[in-house]
Amino acid sequence: PDMRQLTRKQIRYILDLARCTVLAEIRNEFQIAFLLSESSFFITRNRIILKTCGKTTLLKTLKPLTEFAYELGFTKYVLYYSRRSYLFPELQPPSQREFSNELKIIQPFCDNGAGYTFGRLNRDCWNFYCGQSAQGMTDEPPGQTVEVIMRDLNPKKMRFFYACNVASAKEATDLSGISKLFPKSRLSAYLFEPCGYSVNGLMDKDEYFTVHVTPEPEFSYASFETNIALPCYLQLVKRVLEMFEPQTFICTLVTEICSPTYAAHNSLELADALPLYVRNELHTALTACGRKLTFAEFSREDMSE
Repeated sequence: PDMRQLTRKQIRYILDLARCTVLAEIRNEFQIAFLLSESSFFITRNRIILKTCGKTTLLKTLKPLTEFAYELGFTKYVLYYSRRSYLFPELQPPSQREFSNELKIIQPFCDNGAGYTFGRLNRDCWNFYCGQSAQGMTDEPPGQTVEVIMRDLNPKKMRFFYACNVASAKEATDLSGISKLFPKSRLSAYLFEPCGYSVNGLMDKDEYFTVHVTPEPEFSYASFETNIALPCYLQLVKRVLEMFEPQTFICTLVTEICSPTYAAHNSLELADALPLYVRNELHTALTACGRKLTFAEFSREDMSE
């Protein structure tokens, strides 16, 4: 079975339910990456990653996604769902404002699933769910995902993400330094009017990265995510931070127990390896479906004084 065999009609149906549209598409031998009006959509032979933002309705896609997977010949799956605490929860659909309500929607699709919240409830926190189909765990190779979620970005760094300041999405990608993160990757970038930016990058095999930027100073925000396997992610995280200089950020790492990057969890415990930032929170967990998760929340040193 191969999830890349989803038809255009099926993909359009899924994205219509989520309230987003395709802006651009790139592919290689291993995966397809769609740049969306509201984030990104990646499809490999055996994996779907759908990231959305704004007032999208992501959870409405669960039913058709699982049905289409069964039609293509998949008999079991693992489901992940995660999000940072909302900046404006009152603007979300009522069923998505509280994580407890979202769990009620997700749980019927999984057996032995569990939801977790990391961080202080009166500060930035991160919600995570992992579950598996009733048929059991998949037997696919182990994987990993690292994410950096940043707030209150340096306005000087944000100037590249306004359409009035740069000639193209490529120029924004180059001037911001994003093109240097993974120089050999194939990129698809989009610069929104009047501001905002997204990029998908495809690398070897099924490796990817994606960056999304909201530059307005009142609620500036950027996210970075990749599944590239590294023994330590600190240098990569440092490079991402240098591009945006956030006042606060969350870093999360999720791996399977047998992942080759499992030891990288230890690196997030080394707060002194990020000299401009103070680590405020650190949580680790072994989830119900056999994954290890590390959550770390940081703020700039001048904020903590």
